[in-house]
Amino acid sequence: ALGASIHPDEITLGAASESLVPPIMQELANASLETHWPVGLTLPETRPVRLLSAVIQHLGTARNGMPADFHSLSELIRHPDLFRVVSSRLVDAQVIEQGTDWLSELDRYRIQHLQNHPGAFLGRSRRTRIVEALCRQTDEILAMLCVEPKESAAATAATSGRTAAEKNRTSQRQLTLYDQGDIEDTTLSGQLSRRRPLTEWCDGVVRLLQLIYGELQLDSASLADRGIVAAVTAVQQICQSLHAVPSTVVPRCNCAQALQLLLRLLPETAVPPEGSETAIDMVGWLDLPLDDAPYVILAGFNEGAVPESITSDVFLPNSLRASLGLNDNRRRYARDAYAMTTLMHSHSKVVVISGRSDAQGNPLAPSRLWLAADPDSLPLRIHRFYQPENTEDSSPGTALSGRIRFARQSGFIVPEPTANIPAPVQISVTAFRDYLYCPYRYFLKQELQLRTIEDDVRELSAASFGSLIHEVLNRFGDSAVRHATSAEAIDHFLLNELRALALRRFGRTRSATVGVQLQMAEARLTAFASHQAQRASEGWRIHRTEDQLIYPEFKDIHGRPVALKGRVDRIDRHERTGEWCVLDYKTGDQTGTTPEKTHQRHDEWIDLQLPLYRLLVRSAEIDGEISLGYVTLPGDPAGVRFMIAGWTAADLAAAEVLAQQLAADILDLKIDRVAPGNDLRYGELAGICQDTVIDRQIPWLDT
Repeated sequence: ALGASIHPDEITLGAASESLVPPIMQELANASLETHWPVGLTLPETRPVRLLSAVIQHLGTARNGMPADFHSLSELIRHPDLFRVVSSRLVDAQVIEQGTDWLSELDRYRIQHLQNHPGAFLGRSRRTRIVEALCRQTDEILAMLCVEPKESAAATAATSGRTAAEKNRTSQRQLTLYDQGDIEDTTLSGQLSRRRPLTEWCDGVVRLLQLIYGELQLDSASLADRGIVAAVTAVQQICQSLHAVPSTVVPRCNCAQALQLLLRLLPETAVPPEGSETAIDMVGWLDLPLDDAPYVILAGFNEGAVPESITSDVFLPNSLRASLGLNDNRRRYARDAYAMTTLMHSHSKVVVISGRSDAQGNPLAPSRLWLAADPDSLPLRIHRFYQPENTEDSSPGTALSGRIRFARQSGFIVPEPTANIPAPVQISVTAFRDYLYCPYRYFLKQELQLRTIEDDVRELSAASFGSLIHEVLNRFGDSAVRHATSAEAIDHFLLNELRALALRRFGRTRSATVGVQLQMAEARLTAFASHQAQRASEGWRIHRTEDQLIYPEFKDIHGRPVALKGRVDRIDRHERTGEWCVLDYKTGDQTGTTPEKTHQRHDEWIDLQLPLYRLLVRSAEIDGEISLGYVTLPGDPAGVRFMIAGWTAADLAAAEVLAQQLAADILDLKIDRVAPGNDLRYGELAGICQDTVIDRQIPWLDT
């Protein structure tokens, strides 16, 4: 659109609205074009201020004598600067080795134990020791906010000219009954919630920032680093000015209140970014006519932005503004019309870009200034705005000297799988289901071992709930009552094991949600007890439970060996007939779901787990007549039952042949499709697979 090859400093890009700046900068970055937005960083956006804001949120969760909760702690230590300091301290204390992903250990601890507040840490694993150590290190860092009384008195006396003894007597007279009660609380949360003079908290804030940023090597060319300097300097200046205030009028508050006041006192200044010779300057709409670049581009030339129009002010409607002589829509129109006229007559070339719709998909109208023309040209202008070929510039782009050629790139490309992954020597029997659904998701989940770890868990997930019941049933299968025919005896054992396991895993202090989930588990296990007693009375005996088995003799369709592996929940044997039965526990809420429904759809296999169990159990010297089935434990206790599959020998043979073909595809890393993400079981990979993107692109698959 701009014609010949030009240099970036000859172009200025104007944004009619600041909301357009981030997407424009991102789009140009996708095209390898650098931009320069003069606003830079405001102080609230700097890392020190964000750190203090996170501390405020963390301290605000300490209530009723309980320390701040794990959720706010997890957010706090994700601040990059605090993360750096905590990591260094954990390494120095020999709790972890350099590079250990201790943050994931914290998330896994929360998922496993669902503990709301630090205190009595649960378990004796290495993970528990890491979490206990990082909580202790974080508390030691936050304890820097609690300035020692002698140090605080000396610092205040040095500023105000009063002696430390005088300061101490004044502070003693100002103590309230509430303060005296707080003195007895020596915990960190108690000390931080104690009401102290604001100046004492200021000293603590300076000490905290000194600890975090004192030894950090900063780069003056980095906008983020210059933001650190600006924020720390501003906080220090505020603290110094507060020390100059007479102590009799200094307010008393707790730590969170002091931090909030400090942040409110921050000046409304910004840290400008460094200029660059290769960057395209971006300015606001009203600054664009004043720029001396020969080429200007105005983005967002739409009604409501140019000219600006405000019609929803409740207290100062447009008519009242006009009566009071304030800036109203008529004056804004005149201002923007003048700016547009100046822009058109003071630059070599002006390009205006009008959007058809906003980020939410709402239609946009062209600017009234675009339609402020003679009647004969209006139809042509309206046609140009709405005609389809003007939706997107299909030209190859304009070459910028010293830069690469503009090439539009989609930001929604599904990443190409790497080819240097070694072929697996073992395949899990559950992995075939993943491959049948989506080979690409199989690659992400099974080969790359990608998993999502939630950092905000308040209740047992479906998987964790199922694992809890599985563990109780596994202990039952190894117990002395596993062959009992009394439902009461089985129920008594199951509930005792569940409560003992819950005590070790979740402690005595649990959320109400977890308590309800444990009651739901009790109801399912009680229903299971009666069915298990009936099955035992029919002659079935539990032979093995939770067996991790490997079948090394499996081969793919081409004869290449690849072992099958899997964990079998339960193997029963009939004491009279000798028949074997392989069972899998299912705790989902799909009442009435049969093995046939979960493994086949329209007579096609979608899962091979149970059929391949027949091969797995051969490694446990189990052969002969083998039946396969589920033990369903859904949310409705009436749905608890033993379901045996009705597959024929031909069905199972067909499943084994399909497994051989799929094994060959897996060994060859054959990825021929990326399935749409309509299965909740694979939701954790939706971001990589671009499931929510309508026009996602998979260029490596198209070729």
